[in-house]
Amino acid sequence: WHSIAYRKAEQFIELSGIAYCHIRPSLLLEYLLASSGSVRHDNLLEFQLGKDAHIPFISSRDVGRFVATILTQPGKHDNTSYSVTSDRCYSGEELAATFSEVLEMPIKYLEIPFNRQYKNFRRQRVEKEKSFELAQWLEFSIHDADKVTDPTSGDFEKVVGDTVGSSDYDMPGYIAGYFNTTSAVDAIQFNMNSGNIDAGTIKL
Repeated sequence: WHSIAYRKAEQFIELSGIAYCHIRPSLLLEYLLASSGSVRHDNLLEFQLGKDAHIPFISSRDVGRFVATILTQPGKHDNTSYSVTSDRCYSGEELAATFSEVLEMPIKYLEIPFNRQYKNFRRQRVEKEKSFELAQWLEFSIHDADKVTDPTSGDFEKVVGDTVGSSDYDMPGYIAGYFNTTSAVDAIQFNMNSGNIDAGTIKL
């Protein structure tokens, strides 16, 4: 999931001679909120994972805990790189099974093909070129993630001194907290012009 473009940016920083610390989180749990409408209305979890793909998730809260630890230990992590992941990889079917168990309702998994993902970004008012780049990134980085060599790098526990999800923000906790309390959500509109979720509006 750590794309070639990100690695090029890292190399540019490394060659500059300044002290650096590269933090490489796996896919954020919050990204699943984009499927809240289909989960509620159609009992479908729509995502980009291919049939045999598996990928770990992590919450932005845990990434924040990791970064905060780095920033409060100046100099200790100079010129290092860390992979910040959870201790488990999920397939699309396993995600749907977890949703079904936590929400106590049958949820099926539906893989989103490239062209549909591109259209989804366009509906979110992302410009054409950026929509294509994002859909392509998802296709190569997530759709075909059939093998993750070391999902439990140990970096989180080594740096923070705690385990990922210890703040009750693991996958089941996230689903229970957000999807059970957003039953009135019809749609979520994101502003993703930078390639990240910059702002959003929840329509009730």
